[in-house]
Amino acid sequence: MIVAHPDERRVELFRALGGRLVPVQPAPTGELASEVLGIALRTVDGKLEITWSGGSAVV
Repeated sequence: MIVAHPDERRVELFRALGGRLVPVQPAPTGELASEVLGIALRTVDGKLEITWSGGSAVV
């Protein structure tokens, strides 16, 4: 589950583990990686950057 906090300009990523949602810890680069979705999320200058194999988008 991805939770966006637009007022704070940040996102949280959770994964299901044993019937519970557990927060994904950011990598040293600040990225939150989802192996299931095949994406990485991070905020850059107050915008959300989504990267995947072969591409990226800033929203």
